[in-house]
Amino acid sequence: MLCVLPYLTYCLMQFQKMETKMSFLAEVENLVLRSRELTEKMRKKLLLERNAIMASRMAAAASRINQRWVQARLPVALVRQLRHP
Repeated sequence: MLCVLPYLTYCLMQFQKMETKMSFLAEVENLVLRSRELTEKMRKKLLLERNAIMASRMAAAASRINQRWVQARLPVALVRQLRHP
C-alpha cells in the first residue's frame, strides 16, 4: 500500500494540472469565438458601407450621363440660358 500512495498523489497532481490547462484552453476558445463574432459583425458592416458607397457612385455617374445626354439634345442657346439665368 505504501508503494501505491506516491503514485496516486502523482496521478492526482497530473490530473489537477490537466484540469487547469483544460480550463485555460476553454477560456482561450471563448475569446477566439468572441473575436470571430466581432470580426464577422464588422465584416458585414463594412460590406453594407461598401455597397452604399458603390450605389452612391453609380447614381452619381448615372446622373452625370443623363446630364450629358440632355445637354447634347438641347439647343446650345437653351443650355446657355440654363447655365446662366
